[in-house]
Amino acid sequence: MKLEGVTKFINNTKLDLLQKSLERFHKLSIPFQQFINAVNNGKMPISLIKREQINQRLLLLERCFLITNVDKTDENRENRRHSIFSAPIEEENSGYPFPFMLDSVIRWKRAINSNNHFEAKLELQQISLAISWIQYGIECAQDLLKIELDN
Repeated sequence: MKLEGVTKFINNTKLDLLQKSLERFHKLSIPFQQFINAVNNGKMPISLIKREQINQRLLLLERCFLITNVDKTDENRENRRHSIFSAPIEEENSGYPFPFMLDSVIRWKRAINSNNHFEAKLELQQISLAISWIQYGIECAQDLLKIELDN
């Protein structure tokens, strides 16, 4: 699923920055994944302390992609949702990454089709915010991928 024509209504600078962040993240993830594979395959022995540090880094990496849900069900409890892999609200969005953003794209498209411009504008704002959340998570994760590949 693509952004269904939303891109002409979203700030292109924001999308360009997201693209550059994704490219940097991908570039950093390759040696990190190779290091993890070498350790897991026994080709690169590491100490237990180093293994614990790597596991801790993987947990922190995952946390970079957790967002606080804006729809709080209880005032005293924050709901968190994974920005890449979580259950979609809209059924058409099943099986795709970034469900919280694509849910808004589907709602935006429905609003456009029903000429509800106010709702469409709100969904565009939500899509723009979602792009910012995703980029923030990627930028956060990049620092964690910069590891020393020695023991």
